Parts: sequence; structure tokens; C-alpha cells
Amino acid sequence: MKAKQHFRQAKALVVLVAVAALGLTACTSATPGGGASSSGQVVTLTLVSHYTDDTSPTKQTFDALIAQWNAANPGIQVVSQPVQFADLLTTLSTRQAGGQGADMFNAYAVWGQLASNGVLDTPPQAVIDDIKNNYNAPALAAVTGPDGQIFGYPSEVDTAGLFYNKQLMAAAGYPNPPTTWAQLQDAADKMTKMDKNGNYEVVGFPPTKTFDNDLNTAHPFEALWNASGAKSLTNPDGTSALDSNAQTLLQMYSDLVSSGAMSEAIDPYQAFPNGQIGMFIELQWYVSTLQSMMSAEDFSNIVGTAPIPGPNEGQVGSVSAVYYLGVSAASPHKAEAWQFLQWFNSVTNADGATTFGEDMANGGFIPPRTSDDQLLESQAVAQQPLLKPFWDASSYAMGESNTPNGYAAKTALHNGINDLVSNGTSASDTLGKINAAINASSTS
Repeated sequence: MKAKQHFRQAKALVVLVAVAALGLTACTSATPGGGASSSGQVVTLTLVSHYTDDTSPTKQTFDALIAQWNAANPGIQVVSQPVQFADLLTTLSTRQAGGQGADMFNAYAVWGQLASNGVLDTPPQAVIDDIKNNYNAPALAAVTGPDGQIFGYPSEVDTAGLFYNKQLMAAAGYPNPPTTWAQLQDAADKMTKMDKNGNYEVVGFPPTKTFDNDLNTAHPFEALWNASGAKSLTNPDGTSALDSNAQTLLQMYSDLVSSGAMSEAIDPYQAFPNGQIGMFIELQWYVSTLQSMMSAEDFSNIVGTAPIPGPNEGQVGSVSAVYYLGVSAASPHKAEAWQFLQWFNSVTNADGATTFGEDMANGGFIPPRTSDDQLLESQAVAQQPLLKPFWDASSYAMGESNTPNGYAAKTALHNGINDLVSNGTSASDTLGKINAAINASSTS
């Protein structure tokens, strides 16, 4: 999560977020349901999120919206309780079990166990209809459980794309980025370079694993696999959905490890700006991180982004990481909590975009609400053309599995890829280990 926080801190310096003017620009009423509790007494609602950095535009927007609601709704007061992302799942699980849970929380959709463990309240029908009718495909898929349960309002959508070094790619004989797995493998091999002592000068296609508590080797694999037509890491019953295309992809990884083109010898996040990485797969927040780390000339000359290729020409894929705002099943004030969240996700600025959705777009993320996408995509891409593959991916990206064992399945995939990359485990053995771990987690 540190890399993502770095992005947000850097973005705060270069993006003008109209937080201070929220009270002037917000057009939607702050009292859609009257702003009073059903009992007539003052109700205090707690909201746990992972937005802890006070310099972050999102944290500022979050706090400003809460302040706006509280000023207009004296009968229903909202208190923000931020926690570090690394502690978020534990906080939500243990506090709920101990009867000390928050009324509302911002959770990662891959944590399907929150739904299966009865932590989540079922939204009222008006909220369900709003989410089903007004949110983009990755967002809706992420907050819809295998039994059709809606978890809550999608709040943040990240999609994955291919980052590549334009100069190294051209020198490898590719004036344009690869459009098939075979081209990706060939380009990675050709871009990889070592000095006479066997030390890496360039790694062609390294695994990535900094975001999401070091489980991010799963994201590139899932994005490439999605380009072959895959829809989910797990089946509805939680068992592994890895297929023959996944076996082929693992074999490509194994071949890249053998050739030296896939290695953990160099940290891609530090090395890419220095010209030591040929290409790798990451979420769209990394665009602005690179822009903040590099000179304008180097950024323009080196950084390219592209759709993630599939086995055949014309196939593209991605994976989306989605967060959502939900209500605790144990809250004594569920009606008031949903009232607040319905307002929070619909209050709009003067341009017609929702306030929180516009913050997402200003920060380089994909707003989950389709009306925001339509209003803001052209502006965001015009300001930063490198974001186009990520916005395009919002129409086809595979959501992470949110079955009750979704996070365990993702962990199994990550561990298997690590084993292949670090220890040279064969593709067939790796697939067998991943499948066994996922299937075991589906019954635990």
C-alpha cells in the first residue's frame, strides 16, 4: 500500500481538487431522507476507511463530505475512523465479532468472507436498484457476491494495464507494444540485458508485488489470463477456475524465468524510471507516480501504456481492484447509515459529476458510477493520454474473486507464482499447488 500512498501524496501536489469549495458546488440536497433519525434522537454513525493520509485529496474530499452532511443533518452525525489498510480487514472482522464494529466501512471487495460471515447488511431495494442500474461492469461485478448479494456502494475502481519503456521496446524491434502473449515473451527476452558479471542491467518483464500487502503478483497474472477469456479466479462454489489457458500462461512465466527475462533482481517501482525495466503490469495509479518521479522530458520519452494482450491478436484483458462502502449487519442504525451512504454517493458538483466520483477521476482512478465515466473520461484522457487503456478496461476488466475464500484464493495464486519465479517450480507443479490450495480453502 505504500506505493499507492506515495501516488496519492504526489497527486495532491499536482491536481486541483475543489475540496474547499464543496459547500459552494454541491448541487444535491444533503437531506434526501429528511436528515433525521427515525427515533427523533441524535444518532451517531461511525465510518471506518483506509483513508488515513490527511494530505491525500481523497481523504480531504471524504472529510469534507462528512462535514457537509453533519452541518445539514444535526439528527444524524457521522464520525470518521480511519485505519491503516494493512489493519483494515482485521479491524472489520475482529471488531464486528466483538460487538464493537463500526456502522459503516469502506472495504476491499475481494474480502468475500465479510459477506459469508454475516458482517454485511443487505442494502435496501432502492440502493440495490441504484447500484445495479448506475455502476460500471467491474464495479458491479466486484460488489455482487456469488449468491447475488449486493455488498454496498462501489467507491474506488483500479484497473490494470501494461506499462512499457518506449525506448527499450523500440530497440527490441517493437515500434508498438506487444499485442499477443508470444510477442510479449519475445519482447521481454530481447529487452533483458546483463553485464559481463551477470548482473541485471534491464529486466524485461518482472513480477510486481508491492500493492495489496505484497499479493500483487496475482494482478498481472489475472489480467493476462482475463485476456484469454477468463472471468474469475474461482467458481461460484469457491473452487479453482484455472483452465488450460492458465496452464499456458504459467508455462510462459516459467520460460521467462528460465531465460532471465522474469526476475525479482530489480525492484520495478524504483528501476522503471531509471530505464532498467522493459515492461510490467500495474494499476493506473502508477501513471501519476511516474510523472512525479521523472523529469517531464524523461516521462514523455520513456513511459508508454497499452492494453494487456491475450494469446491471440485482438484479445485484451485487465483486472479490477474495487472498494465499496457498506453497512454493518450489527449496526443499530442501519436505516440512517444507508440514508447517509445513498446521499454520499449521489451528491453532485456543478458539472453534474458526483463529488466523490470527480475526486476519483482527478486522482487518476476510474469512477465507478457510469454517469461520472461519461462526464469525466474524455477530460481525464485529454489531460493524461496514458490513462486511456485503463479507462477502456473499465468495460471489460475481470473483477477479483469475492467468493467467501476469494482472498485465500488470491493468496494461493500469489504464493504459487512466487514459488515459480523464486524457486523455478515447473508450470504443471505450480498449477497443481495453486489448485489444491484454492480448493482446500473453498471447504474450510
